[in-house]
Amino acid sequence: MYLLDTNVFIDAYKFHYGFEFHPGYWDWLIHANQSGIVFSIDAVYDELSQKEDALFIWFKEHRDTLIIEPPKDLNLHVNHVSDLLSGQNYKPHAIAEFMMSADFRIIAHAMSYQSKVVTHEVIRSRKGRIKIPAICKELDVECINPFEMLRTESPRFILDLGS
Repeated sequence: MYLLDTNVFIDAYKFHYGFEFHPGYWDWLIHANQSGIVFSIDAVYDELSQKEDALFIWFKEHRDTLIIEPPKDLNLHVNHVSDLLSGQNYKPHAIAEFMMSADFRIIAHAMSYQSKVVTHEVIRSRKGRIKIPAICKELDVECINPFEMLRTESPRFILDLGS
């Protein structure tokens, strides 16, 4: 199972798979969701709701199925992530920023569901910012980018020249 980070939706919408020229990607997300392999979390929905654009409207239409239920043991894993952050050399403002985002919640969900986190984030980035792949690595949670997910799942987006 895959849990998709906010930036997976935003980058797909803005860059790689715009609704107007690549509807097959969005159809595949719904199909994969209905097949029980692609989900996201409430915190991602909350981040997307900051801008009422076509992406948010699409997500809102599919919210009931895309959003996975919080697991019963979520708080256990939230505490585990929090403990890890406190035990590292991260600056307090970086920890606070990470804890306010969907990032720590998606990792806790992935730990509970034993699923993969899908994000465009990479470990090396702006100094002082905590990144999902770095924390996933510390917690032994698999973290991949969307292209790795697509290669693994092998959806086929067939060209339709229309009429």
